[in-house]
Amino acid sequence: MRSPFLGVFLTNAFSDNLIPPGNFENLISEIHEKYNVTNLALVGHEPMLSSLISWLATGNTDMRIILKKGGVACLLADNLYQDGRATLEWLLTPALMVELSK
Repeated sequence: MRSPFLGVFLTNAFSDNLIPPGNFENLISEIHEKYNVTNLALVGHEPMLSSLISWLATGNTDMRIILKKGGVACLLADNLYQDGRATLEWLLTPALMVELSK
């Protein structure tokens, strides 16, 4: 069974902004208000997760990202709360992670 609430298991937190269609600006504001974090892991399903990555990297959801099930993306941001933008550093497919683990 697919769960739209996978983030709950990682952080013991829940946000309506993680449910499609979600509001990414509100999500970042909510994280800033509720948590004092320097590192953050968000887990989700497509197409919302790739839309969030696109929005963080470009300010819109137009960037086409193919994120396979089990894929991982790393984004870096100097000040996500102030700037609202991040840089996509890398994207790993499940197959590449298997190869890297050998």
